[in-house]
Amino acid sequence: MEMKELYGGIDTHKENFAGCIVDEKGRVLRKHSFPATREAAEKFTSGIPNSQMKIAIEACGIWRGAYNIFRELGYEVKLANPNSKQREEQWQGKC
Repeated sequence: MEMKELYGGIDTHKENFAGCIVDEKGRVLRKHSFPATREAAEKFTSGIPNSQMKIAIEACGIWRGAYNIFRELGYEVKLANPNSKQREEQWQGKC
């Protein structure tokens, strides 16, 4: 069985993360807000091997905590420019 490539997007807030996971066709598979903790991040990504998903985190003033948590869980993590028009158009209406 071929594994699909998945993409996660994390919006960081002081006490919570808002996360969305989509497949390669842009279909939303998960969309949740959860506490900004490792345990909650593990639950959000439960059942998804770290080799199957790449995660983008908004590069705002408080990105480091989320970045560290998801990297420690073994995911490939990239920072996304919050002012990118292309990013906004790509995700508009999906998450």
